[in-house]
Amino acid sequence: MVRAMKVLRIIFPVSLVGLLLSLFFLGKPQLDGLSQRLTNNFQQSSGHYRAYTGSILGWLRTRPSDFSFKQHSQSPPADTALPPPIKLAASDRPPPVGSGIRSGHLITKAYKSALKDIQLAVFTLTNHHPIFSAAEFKVGTLGIPGTDFRSNEERETLQRWLDCTSGEGEWRWQPVNDQSEPRTITVHKQGPLEAKCDRAFYEQLPAVNRSGGHDGWNVRPSLKFRWYPSSRCDNIKPREISKNQPLSRLTLCRLLRHKSTLIVGDVSQYSLHDLLLDWTSTEQVSCAGNLYCKIHPICSNESGHLWESNSSQLEAGELDSHVYFKIPTPNSKQSLFASNATSVENPSSPSTPRARSTGRRTFLRYRRSDSLWGSSSPSHDRFLPIWLHPNNGIRDVNNFWYGDVRKSDLIILSRRPLGLPQQSHMSKAFFHHKHLPFHHLEYLRKHSRSQVWSTEPRLAPKNSDGTTAAVSLIKMAIKMVLEVWLPEVLFTLTQLQKSHRRADRLIVWRGEWRIHGDCLSAGPGHRQKPKHEFDWARWWKAQQGDSAGDGNHPHPAPPDLLSILFPTRRPFSSADDGDDTARTANKRRISKRERFELENPGLVFHNLQVIFQNQLMRKLAPEFGIPFLDLESQASVWRTGLLASPMIGHHQTGPSDCFHYCFPSPGLTLEESFLGGIMKILLVAGWHNSTGNGSAI
Repeated sequence: MVRAMKVLRIIFPVSLVGLLLSLFFLGKPQLDGLSQRLTNNFQQSSGHYRAYTGSILGWLRTRPSDFSFKQHSQSPPADTALPPPIKLAASDRPPPVGSGIRSGHLITKAYKSALKDIQLAVFTLTNHHPIFSAAEFKVGTLGIPGTDFRSNEERETLQRWLDCTSGEGEWRWQPVNDQSEPRTITVHKQGPLEAKCDRAFYEQLPAVNRSGGHDGWNVRPSLKFRWYPSSRCDNIKPREISKNQPLSRLTLCRLLRHKSTLIVGDVSQYSLHDLLLDWTSTEQVSCAGNLYCKIHPICSNESGHLWESNSSQLEAGELDSHVYFKIPTPNSKQSLFASNATSVENPSSPSTPRARSTGRRTFLRYRRSDSLWGSSSPSHDRFLPIWLHPNNGIRDVNNFWYGDVRKSDLIILSRRPLGLPQQSHMSKAFFHHKHLPFHHLEYLRKHSRSQVWSTEPRLAPKNSDGTTAAVSLIKMAIKMVLEVWLPEVLFTLTQLQKSHRRADRLIVWRGEWRIHGDCLSAGPGHRQKPKHEFDWARWWKAQQGDSAGDGNHPHPAPPDLLSILFPTRRPFSSADDGDDTARTANKRRISKRERFELENPGLVFHNLQVIFQNQLMRKLAPEFGIPFLDLESQASVWRTGLLASPMIGHHQTGPSDCFHYCFPSPGLTLEESFLGGIMKILLVAGWHNSTGNGSAI
């Protein structure tokens, strides 16, 4: 017996090792029977090893699904691993310079100087300008006109909350909805361009695979991400909000009930007009395009029985007509949602009773105005069919829209950046023409003590090194924003401030988002990925397969300034912080890379202006009683789901649209930041129990 036990002590551990190795190659099902027989035989021979045997086999059955893969690659399988959250912080706004560049570098100095110029401009306008610093103006902009907010403290609280919920938090991979409310999904029914991503995804997807993917919800992988604001936002939210209100089509329509909304701006505003139509109607709405768009009745079914009694189906898109593709309903762990309808006055209370018909209707208007020119004279030169901006020689399309102001309760404004001046207009880039309100500049120049007014930056010559070209664009961008863009915006805001019944009209400023210069590229640099770093490219390929509807995977973190300046090749590296040998080798690489030209100066010029404009209006717009909506922060990581995304890997013969998003937007980023931002403002503004100009045509 003793000899038998000694033999078993030797044979059994060897057998377990062999079993473990076989498990790696054959898998668990083929070995279950064999392992059970070995266990039973050994347990009958000796009870001494029962605990040892049970623990080993228990580990074999409950081992991590990615264990065998880790033994070979030290990373989980691409199709089973969960991506880490994509985190956004307040420090990402405005984008930091980057860890691979020293504080005294020319790019750093130019960028920080531009941000300081913005601070000086806002301070000067609000404290020295004869109009904006006057007591009469301060009284007229107290709180937020058009809402129940009557104090600047309430206004500041709302703006801090909006900034937090839109720019502080994380994107989480969540293919299954584990919340009590239904997950609202956009069913796009308007223009065909925004349906390009879904078209590419479903047309390349085999029909047998359309019923379910890895997780049973077969949609573009970008739609399986969800935005979660930071917990800090709960601590600073206005007292009117008892808890966070999820995105809801029904709630949005209740807030817009009997009101008239006017959206003014360029074609990006028109795409948001389409998004708002998608959310406020279940049928396709006829529209004559961005140049001739007329009035749209919206939310026609909001007070009807169909929306009230089927709100879960409404949010999931099951009540919509499917003009393009039928997107599968989001999966949910909840068999029944807690409530079919969500309250507007108090999200934690029972449903709001259905409103009685008052004869008033809810309307939406869009007016194309690239310059956001707010003149009250329809005969102004800017409203001519062909008008070239004198500072860059690029055509601006401006429809007269000031007459629609008096009919509107909610006005949503945005002003795109100016394009890089044509070569023929480079010498006139900062020449002050008669169309420009010159008196605003006089006060900025006199009191701001900024160096931007005394400089005349010029675009760096071709073949200049990367640093020289980047610095010249930074200086040109901040000067264009402060000397041309800002005075034009101030003219329009002044016109609106003088408009009839301004105190009853809510105005919202919608921030721009950047163009993703790497939307069709592999990304900046070709560095070797550290072993501990998540392999986004491999995981994304496993999720998307051969259906390139979404294009590239999102950025794992918000891009810094260097990534924005050099979107497809990074001229600096954090390796500067390594040992002496690494620093010396890296400096040689840097000196070589700095000779690279900026691949697309026009794109970089646009993105720099977006950064400066948003930083400026985040501080200045509230001083006019206008809330600011930040769309740049959340969209900064989404080089995914753009109109150009389905073309990745294809030969491009023309320009690629790496700016406009498909609908639904990736992670519902535009729905969250734009529609969600509008909802937040209206929820605390007291709009749920007021009437407006909905009857005025």
